[in-house]
Amino acid sequence: MREQASYALLANQIDDALKLAQENWQQQRETADIVLYATAALKANSKKDIEIVRQFIADTQFEYPALERDLRLGKISDCLHCQATHEQNASQMARTANSPTDTSGEQTQNKDESL
Repeated sequence: MREQASYALLANQIDDALKLAQENWQQQRETADIVLYATAALKANSKKDIEIVRQFIADTQFEYPALERDLRLGKISDCLHCQATHEQNASQMARTANSPTDTSGEQTQNKDESL
């Protein structure tokens, strides 16, 4: 059902996606399932389903900062994993840029400079 709901979301069949995600949620509760359910609920603007996801997070102390942020903002990222990776990379780059010395042994080059 997860795959069917994902396909329905991709095909912009939001009502079908939400129904499939709801049914899937009754049988499976893995990370991919909560992300799918939350995505469908937010895209369908289903306050009831959004509340179910929020309650699950509160009851189980499930931690997924990007999902929790999107639930607070009432939106969902098209690629939560891509966004999390992007944020980690940006954070790492900021730490490296602020570091007085680089001991990693990596060589860097300004992208504006020619090779």
